[in-house]
Amino acid sequence: MRTLRRLSSPSLPPQQLLTGHVAWVVGGVGPIGSGIARAFLRAGATVLVNSRYNHRLEVLSEELGHPEKLIPIHSTMLAPGSEETVRRAMSLTAGRLDHVVAHSSVRWWRKAGDCDETATTPLIPRGRMFELTADEFGVYASQLPRLHFEAGRLLLPRLNSRDRTAASTYTFVTGGEPIHLEPRHGLWARVQGESSESRTSLGHVNAQAMWGLAAAVRREMRDQPVTVSEVRLNMRFNRPLEERLDDPRDEPLTHNLGSICAGIASSPSKAGGLHTIDSQRDIEALQGRFPTVEKPYGVYFRAPDLG
Repeated sequence: MRTLRRLSSPSLPPQQLLTGHVAWVVGGVGPIGSGIARAFLRAGATVLVNSRYNHRLEVLSEELGHPEKLIPIHSTMLAPGSEETVRRAMSLTAGRLDHVVAHSSVRWWRKAGDCDETATTPLIPRGRMFELTADEFGVYASQLPRLHFEAGRLLLPRLNSRDRTAASTYTFVTGGEPIHLEPRHGLWARVQGESSESRTSLGHVNAQAMWGLAAAVRREMRDQPVTVSEVRLNMRFNRPLEERLDDPRDEPLTHNLGSICAGIASSPSKAGGLHTIDSQRDIEALQGRFPTVEKPYGVYFRAPDLG
């Protein structure tokens, strides 16, 4: 079994703690959002999460043990409700925001219409793309980038003030394509597969539009105080049993992904750019480059139901 090098708070310098920082996880509260929120909480941050579905926020809080520093907001980042969502959130943090992690269509292997925690892509028609009119295509092809454009438009200015005393980060987490190794000319070559069995045609358009949006934001903000990064996942985390037995992991990939995002927030001077995850070796390399504190966080006591 491969053993991952785990990092604990005594071995890390104080600046890698996120105590006092506020992070916002944009993109939903499914497995990806939960893993990211967990990592920031363990690094000491206060974490904002929003969802249009209140029961998902309740499930997230339950799964994480009802953290004291988790702020769930039952609201949307889609216009026209997005500005009110930001206003409400900032009223709960005294206007402070240090980090944003915006995840989108990360689980590329999920069945059609179920590859994104935002519940936005299920709205995309499952028929053939060219059965749409041009106007319909314009609407459906931009659902995810439109949501994340709105998040960036409203949140980046709050991270980009030159008067800030703490460094700020904006990290996109996106879904890539399956990567596998094939023997070619006596060497092992990385080969990019197809995720067409999971994403719809319009799902592909949305997912790759997110790559373009992330690249555009990195370019536009390259001379600004905020550090913009993208983490692109080409690995599955709910693997078949045979694969898990053959190549076990010490902890879930969702936790690994969250710790990398928290590490980027902890070490913004080393971040920026595109970071791809094709293999367990990439995870270990990124965790080594962007270490983060992992410590227990405070939770609310829940009295047992004696009825």
